[in-house]
Amino acid sequence: MSPLRKLRGRPADVGLYEAIGSLDGMTPGRRVVKDLEVKQLDGRETAEGLRPLATFGDLEVLRLTDVRDADLAPLAELHPEVLRLERVRGVDFGVLGRLHPGLRALDLVLDAPRDCVVPAHLTLPPSLEMLFISGPGSEDDDGLVAALLAAIDWAALSRLPALDVRADGIDGTAIEADLGFLRLLTELENLQITGVIHVGPGPSPLEPPFKGLSRKLKRVIVGAADPEAAQAAMKRHLGLPGEHPPIVARELRTEPADVVPPWTIAAPAQDDGTWTTYGSLVAHFDQSTEYDALNAARRRLRAADAALLSRLDFDPEAGGTTILASSREDLLAALTTLGIEPSQ
Repeated sequence: MSPLRKLRGRPADVGLYEAIGSLDGMTPGRRVVKDLEVKQLDGRETAEGLRPLATFGDLEVLRLTDVRDADLAPLAELHPEVLRLERVRGVDFGVLGRLHPGLRALDLVLDAPRDCVVPAHLTLPPSLEMLFISGPGSEDDDGLVAALLAAIDWAALSRLPALDVRADGIDGTAIEADLGFLRLLTELENLQITGVIHVGPGPSPLEPPFKGLSRKLKRVIVGAADPEAAQAAMKRHLGLPGEHPPIVARELRTEPADVVPPWTIAAPAQDDGTWTTYGSLVAHFDQSTEYDALNAARRRLRAADAALLSRLDFDPEAGGTTILASSREDLLAALTTLGIEPSQ
């Protein structure tokens, strides 16, 4: 059976598909595949790796999610307009320097990456209109975000209109990187950089007098020690009225905030009477993503106590899941059923 599956509920002309696991022997056949997500491929358990993707000549959007220990070299032979690498592990990012010149958007979503390699120099396609780099920040990202920022040939991206870099750690602390490259991006219109402290030889382009920072910016979100002062100064630099909303400065932490241990049961903070607890279910179930782990948790709860499951609510994200209930007793019962020891 082919691992290629068309996503249900989508218009027929979209060509949106997904493939889970090995791609060995996979071809599009007579299908027009424009948007493809490859999920949970383990290069140690496949003979062909990502090579079958070369047969997909209609690809416009390609997403690799939870791919590990795979050779990314075949990506250099593809011609999508959008490429997204999310939660990849054990890969060499050197292929990013060989991507085709028609790429419009590149998203790198790095969730506690391990054993990834960043070359000393990366020349990304100058055709890029959007570059998004997100990492867990702090000590959990293996220095990968900072390494990428240092390796990219920013002069080749001088006409880049949109850049989004997020390296906020789970404790709210920031990573260190030289932000001087922003002076090379003279056409920037949209900029977000949070969780990054400038450590370059000169002053930060994100601090007054904003020397070299693009004056074409229309939307800015940055971290700052004094958010209100930075926001006002940025608006003056860009010649924007004081009420102009898209200029936002957030607090930039250099010291860790108090971190709540996972699976701490929190009393209601509002009048709705909702008790909550948060943590990662991946560590307790044999699944590679939080969303798959939550599905496994639901199945266990349903089998043990369907009535309890009906009284619970769940809010998953990539790094963990919030479990909500109207009583502390229900949260305790849920954690016990799932084999999880509450922190308090």
